[in-house]
Amino acid sequence: MFSTVAECGSFRAAAERLGLSASVVSHHVSKLEDRFDVALLYRSTRKLTLTDAGAKVLEHAKHITDAGFEAVEALQTDQLRPQGKLRIATPAILEHGNFMNDVAGFLEKYPEVELDLNFSDQHVDIISEGYDLALRAGKLEDSSLMARRLASAEDVLCASPAYLAKVGRIETPGDLNKFKLIGVPSKSDVLSFRHRNDMKRKQQVKVQTSIRVNTGDAALSLAMRGVGIARVPRLLIETLPYGTLNDVLPDWALPDFEVYAVWPRNVGKRSLTRLFVDHIMSEIRSGKISK
Repeated sequence: MFSTVAECGSFRAAAERLGLSASVVSHHVSKLEDRFDVALLYRSTRKLTLTDAGAKVLEHAKHITDAGFEAVEALQTDQLRPQGKLRIATPAILEHGNFMNDVAGFLEKYPEVELDLNFSDQHVDIISEGYDLALRAGKLEDSSLMARRLASAEDVLCASPAYLAKVGRIETPGDLNKFKLIGVPSKSDVLSFRHRNDMKRKQQVKVQTSIRVNTGDAALSLAMRGVGIARVPRLLIETLPYGTLNDVLPDWALPDFEVYAVWPRNVGKRSLTRLFVDHIMSEIRSGKISK
């Protein structure tokens, strides 16, 4: 308001530009002078003159205004040509799947974006830890976050051909505890199966894991090395060379689970976060990522 008065040369002209009364404008300038105990304007019935202090304040005000315009222009530029840093938390197991192809495609499309990917199976509080986006599997907890369903997926109990050749065929879910099972804390120990050819046939098994690791990534790696049986998303097995891992119970299915993207509620529609989520959805719809 003070800078407008200085530019217009009178309270009345400034008031007209601001859509306020001259008395309101004069009052605000007087309060500013009282606050700093210094005269910013010398007043007469015909003219306003800047004091030395007033000239200094006006110069700083112009810098602030210019900086504000520059900030707005920078934001508009970011929206027209996406750039900046995007921090994403995602399950470690996705390091092996088509998700990485999607990440590469996003970076190729938007080369000025800086991407910070954290692969971990530990639950991440994206607000307190400063993430823009997280990918999560399974049932979501109630929260203030926005969420978008990306896909459904199916876990498979799998093992290497070498391990199965050594231990023999597994006939039913009830036989699982006779073998070495690789467990991950984020996965339940109680497994519910249904027969693929007879929906009425169901079995529930509480498995006893003899090998425990803290990421699905590690479980997958051990299974590939013939150590035991791991629970892994089918879409990841399908990205491996054919025959690397086999479904140990092909006639039995575990329940599907959902994969979501979650992000803070106040994220704008043109943000890098939404741009990334939309990119993933586009890849899924085009069939480049398995649903």
